[in-house]
Amino acid sequence: MTTKLSVRTVAEVVGVVSVVVSVIFLAMQVQQANQQARVSFAHDLQASYNGWHELLVSVPGAADLLMSPQPDSALTPGEVRQRRSLVVYLFNVWMTVHTAWENGLVSDLEYEGYTNDVRSMTDNPVAVGIMRDLLDHRYPEARSFPIFAPAQEAR
Repeated sequence: MTTKLSVRTVAEVVGVVSVVVSVIFLAMQVQQANQQARVSFAHDLQASYNGWHELLVSVPGAADLLMSPQPDSALTPGEVRQRRSLVVYLFNVWMTVHTAWENGLVSDLEYEGYTNDVRSMTDNPVAVGIMRDLLDHRYPEARSFPIFAPAQEAR
């Protein structure tokens, strides 16, 4: 009977150790998958920024239009739409950054860097006006997102 008990005890201990090793292995796999997701997201985000910059340099007059202090009334309807689209493009990237930050795909330090990108856009009064319109009318829930604090402060 003692031999049966010891074999049983050894089997239970081996079983418990196997479960613990399996859980540790799974935790390592999840951690690796999370790291891969963060790297993939960072790559996609950089591609979005690169796409925006490519628009500015490849579309004649796009950068000048974005930085123009002229009111919408002084522009053609197409120019108004183009300027708005350039700002909305970045705004949507920043919305994505915020969602990723809330879900742990962007660190606090990276988030602060993107918030500084928003802050740099507040030097452009027309862009601020477009962001205000988006925050007030299209995405009012985003007014509480820290990434848009610089746009809120520019009010």
